[in-house]
Amino acid sequence: MKTLVEDRKGIVAVNAVLTIIVVLFIAGIIMSQLGHQATTIAQNLNDTGAINYIENVKSMGWNAFYLFAISIIIIASMFIISIVNRMGGGSGGP
Repeated sequence: MKTLVEDRKGIVAVNAVLTIIVVLFIAGIIMSQLGHQATTIAQNLNDTGAINYIENVKSMGWNAFYLFAISIIIIASMFIISIVNRMGGGSGGP
């Protein structure tokens, strides 16, 4: 019964990571489309303040995506460390 509980925890963690990855891909697609449309509209209106603001928002948004990518790398490294830790078998040493 104890291993079943541990397996469910692993499944929940994998689902969380997959959900984060899917949300990031969808957000990237939406952000790229909306950013391009907003820039086009601001250029048609010839509003330099709006253009600068939109460019700042887009750069901050893409920088946030880079932070999410770093978090996925950290989650993957934690997963690898947990696998290596379990492979040890809990030996008491020499």
